[in-house]
Amino acid sequence: MEEFYRKRSLTIWICLVIVMAGANVSAQTLATLQIFNYNNGAYPGGPLTQGIDGGLYGVTGEGGPATCSVGWPFCGTVFEIGKRGAFKTIYEFCPLGDCAGGDGPNSGLLLTNSGSFIGTSFFGGNAQGCTMGCGTIFGITEKAVLTTLYSFTSSDGHSPTGALVQAPNGTLYGTVWGGTGTSCGGGACGTVYSLSPDGKVATLHAFTFTEGAYPHQLVLGNDGNFYGTGYMGGAAGCPNYGNGCGTVFKITPEGALTVLHVFCETTCTDGSYPSALTLGSDGNFYGGTVSGGDLNCFDGYGCGTLFKITPTGELTTLHNFEEYDGENLYEPPIQGSDGNLYGVTGAGGSGGTIYEITPTGDLTTIYNFCMQRDCPDGLDPNSLMQATDGNFYGTTAEGGDLQCIASNNGCGTAFRLSTGLGPFVAFVRGYGKVGQTGGILGQGFIGTTNVSLNGTSAAFVVISDTLIKATVPPGATTGCVTVSTPGGTLRSNVSFQVIQ
Repeated sequence: MEEFYRKRSLTIWICLVIVMAGANVSAQTLATLQIFNYNNGAYPGGPLTQGIDGGLYGVTGEGGPATCSVGWPFCGTVFEIGKRGAFKTIYEFCPLGDCAGGDGPNSGLLLTNSGSFIGTSFFGGNAQGCTMGCGTIFGITEKAVLTTLYSFTSSDGHSPTGALVQAPNGTLYGTVWGGTGTSCGGGACGTVYSLSPDGKVATLHAFTFTEGAYPHQLVLGNDGNFYGTGYMGGAAGCPNYGNGCGTVFKITPEGALTVLHVFCETTCTDGSYPSALTLGSDGNFYGGTVSGGDLNCFDGYGCGTLFKITPTGELTTLHNFEEYDGENLYEPPIQGSDGNLYGVTGAGGSGGTIYEITPTGDLTTIYNFCMQRDCPDGLDPNSLMQATDGNFYGTTAEGGDLQCIASNNGCGTAFRLSTGLGPFVAFVRGYGKVGQTGGILGQGFIGTTNVSLNGTSAAFVVISDTLIKATVPPGATTGCVTVSTPGGTLRSNVSFQVIQ
């Protein structure tokens, strides 16, 4: 297992170079795919997730059932945007006011090997100790069958946030913002929990103020540990409101936590209130901050930063945002198939921006939202992901239909950004042992003649035009996956990791 983790960063970079060499360059164009109107959901949250059918799946934090109105219950939905852009509501939370299955989902979905999804709701479930319910972990199929996997209580935490992440042993890991304890202003600072394959939930670590407060979702590092951020906490003397300006931490699968960086201990030039993290192909982590950086921006609080941090805690600021190129990085950047980082700012520009930044820190604003009257393209973007067709997809928290009954700022949109990057293949799970079978996501798979892992041919079955099941072949080593289709050879944007 240790050898598996040590080899990851070099091989992933090789895959990125191959994809980059085949990319096409063209102008960036943005298309609005869906405008939310509360009846079909409101305030989409978390990045979209590509399903085995090629569709993109996401959640809205409010709206949906006719029994819901502005205010509690928030309800919310699970929705799909099909390959050709068709929108469909998959599930509505709180039917008839019953929120036992969850209420107010606001995080991305995790795709499982079976093609179903696992997600969390911020409220709902059984109301043991929580007026509006403590939140749930749920499973949902693409055919709208929802199963409540776990309901949190006040004793084991409440208000789960961020998508779950799965370790190679099948255990899922996540975070909640509440829990037991009084170290954060009379309340709890949040916890890290695990969900075993047999459905058992365990609290791995309860945060103290100095370790960080209100943790974002975790990311699995090259060393087998998890890395994350506390949105607040850390330095008690933080100039921004005194709640602590956040931390970066490492936590082992067993729950041993190490603080790697404390934001804003002095002047906040390193940023304050960090987003979650993204693992880069170089083995380092990338993230953004809501404020801090250039303290001449936004009345002395700063407009936010984009940073890189090593697994040992060495932090480098890649960019200080100004009001003209964006501010408030609530979500981390993602690494595109060309090796550059892409992300969104929740404000700044005209109504939030999409940016591209090279690993050396050269930033380009790709798109400014709300340049048109009434913001039909959206306002305040809150997520971005790259699908295997090469395009980027995301959502905005507001804008679209300004007549939406929930807010005169609109209920949000879903969009597609085309930058000219070509198609590639991705994995349902990017790791496996020899003899194990896993899913490959992409398009144009009908008629595929060969699948290979780092040059070794693999047995495979074409399930559909968007899904292949392939078996890790004997003698295979960690590396890129290539799929020979009638339309050409597709390559993975990251390495598949062969676990010894």
